[in-house]
Amino acid sequence: MLILLLIMAAGGLLLFANLGDRCLWQDEASTALIGGTVLKYGVPKGYDGLNYFSQFYGKEYGNNYTWSWHGWLTFYAEALSLKIFGGNTAAARLPFAAAGLINIFLVYLLAGRLFAGKRIRLLSAAVTAASVPFLLLARQGRYFAFEMLFATLGLYAYAGLIKREKFSGLTYFFSVVFLFHIIYVNSFALAAAACLHSLLFCRERAPKTAMLSAGALAVNAPFLFTIYKIDFRAVQPGFLDPGRMLGSFFEYLRAAGSDLMPLYFIAAVFVCFAAGFIFKRIKPGWQNAGPVFIPVIFTVITLLFMSAASYQPYFRNIAAAVPAVMILISLAIDTVLDAWLPAGLMLCAILLFSWKMPSYIYELTHKFNSGTRAVCRYLNENAGKGDIVAVTYGDLPIKFYTGLRVIGPLTGEDLSPVKTARWVIIRPYSIVSDDLDRKDLGIRKYIGENLDPKNFESIVFDSPDLYSENREMISGHYFKNVTGTTKTILFKRKK
Repeated sequence: MLILLLIMAAGGLLLFANLGDRCLWQDEASTALIGGTVLKYGVPKGYDGLNYFSQFYGKEYGNNYTWSWHGWLTFYAEALSLKIFGGNTAAARLPFAAAGLINIFLVYLLAGRLFAGKRIRLLSAAVTAASVPFLLLARQGRYFAFEMLFATLGLYAYAGLIKREKFSGLTYFFSVVFLFHIIYVNSFALAAAACLHSLLFCRERAPKTAMLSAGALAVNAPFLFTIYKIDFRAVQPGFLDPGRMLGSFFEYLRAAGSDLMPLYFIAAVFVCFAAGFIFKRIKPGWQNAGPVFIPVIFTVITLLFMSAASYQPYFRNIAAAVPAVMILISLAIDTVLDAWLPAGLMLCAILLFSWKMPSYIYELTHKFNSGTRAVCRYLNENAGKGDIVAVTYGDLPIKFYTGLRVIGPLTGEDLSPVKTARWVIIRPYSIVSDDLDRKDLGIRKYIGENLDPKNFESIVFDSPDLYSENREMISGHYFKNVTGTTKTILFKRKK
């Protein structure tokens, strides 16, 4: 118990330290702003009476701007945190970091239900707590931490269900229900994984698993035609496109290999296992391999479902499977530790190196030079209440931190107020990853055609102008201050 408490304490430190330093980036600010509308209207909305919060030209909300794209539980958790702790950065991220800490404990419990032995449970919790990919996801002011939490809880409950543990069926049922209201695609993935595993490895429990899964999905089905009614293809144009699905699947594998489990770690594990079998230090145990396929099947199905549903294969889209992968990694390390202690310790070192743990600790102990903070601080000190800000990207953080009227490129709103904007920010980059994302070009063109540069003076901040100051994946995250890039510039209309 003492070791578990130490792991939880270390995980808490890694999750909560310096939580409010980095400014919210575009997607995080979206969660905070929509969460704020819950406090105002009682339901999540994409418009608060002053600003619009869409990033897909208003396709994410329905009648009266009611938000339909993401599950509502995230926004109610966010609203509660903002209500209690205030409208600041740390409060916006706090419920998700807390969910991440709970998730470390759930991984401990899940590993205990899947495998015998105390060490594998502690190792799984420790690997999760030290996993920078997991930590970055959990520290985001987004739904990822709750997605991981309910997915892990669902797998834990299913593992208890097949062992006939008390209350496991009820826990599994509600895990699928709640996961639906975080991100509904993954609730289907969880149910599909449980049903498939029961059919393959525990057929006597398959009828009950299917009944509970169907019941949970039936309870949630009406929401797809009411509050979550949305033109799915409009927001995710590659939805169920067979040609895109195959490419997305391999892109997800690449992303997982880049951020979660690099190829050289997999190669090291393979070498250790091969040597273990050759020298008879590791004995095959496939006759008892049923439990290990619970996280395996869930991970594969998550990849498949997200390949079908999402138009861009971001690592964050497979967040639900991250705790399951942590358990699989821990199982591999635990097996090697049994055979050769030095080899197992080497695998741990490889992981920490590939996950950039030293860089992550540096981030937790240093202040980030934020262009967003510099701009918003200046606007809060110098802008008038009725001022308008026009920006080619990154409008949502400015809306959150200043409360000004801000017109961005992604909302689909009328651009005519840009003509009277007192403040203008033209980013040094454009979002041009594919046709759907060429949205900032419209406002750039409108600013160029309707605002005379001679009427504006520039205010240059000694801070970099970055697309995102707090991305959720290792491959796109800045662990240290960025130098040698374009500085943040705010244009002010001359009197």
